[in-house]
Amino acid sequence: MKTNRMKIFLVCGILGCLLMFAGDWIMIYGDMTTHESVSWLTEGAAGISSGRNIASMLIAFPAIVLYGIGLFSVAGYINDERGRRIYTGATVLGMLPWLALHLYVVASLYVYSFMRQNGLEGAGTVASAVAEHFMPVYLISLPLMALPFLYWFILQITERTVFPRRYAFANVIVFYLVLEVIKEVLPESPFRIAFANGTMSLAMLMWFSVMLVREFRD
Repeated sequence: MKTNRMKIFLVCGILGCLLMFAGDWIMIYGDMTTHESVSWLTEGAAGISSGRNIASMLIAFPAIVLYGIGLFSVAGYINDERGRRIYTGATVLGMLPWLALHLYVVASLYVYSFMRQNGLEGAGTVASAVAEHFMPVYLISLPLMALPFLYWFILQITERTVFPRRYAFANVIVFYLVLEVIKEVLPESPFRIAFANGTMSLAMLMWFSVMLVREFRD
């Protein structure tokens, strides 16, 4: 694949991550105090306007398209056809949960904020019930989302990509775990909960950025 085209595709991936991170941010940023069984049903979430929830969902659509362009283009770095096919299939499976997971969280947040802002009783009970009822969506989504990055690690550690083996550790999952550690040491604040909500998007942004920097260096 020509390097200029790859740069464009990687930039698309980065833009998609930035958009998704923005959507993750605006849907939750606020007072992180919670009295509910579901951690993201916070006092800040209770005051979020419906416009912010809608904006978060609308942003997610172009975000998915853009980072999908980046994800699928990365297959061009794989040396063998079989590896490219498996990676592409894993990426298809990995992309399936993104909008569903985003909608799952936004929907429970909207129910909570709507009931709280309109003085309706049982907001926490209802929103928690919605979140807990659809918890299987969350539990299924996580391993599917990790699938292409786990396979990418295998490809790189076995030197089946154009990258040196050491690049295997510049992986979305590694970046995600590092960001999770950083999250744990941040002080309690609206920034912390918004940062925590967007760690996967940030991890993917870092991954695309590593490859883009290498493209400019070569």
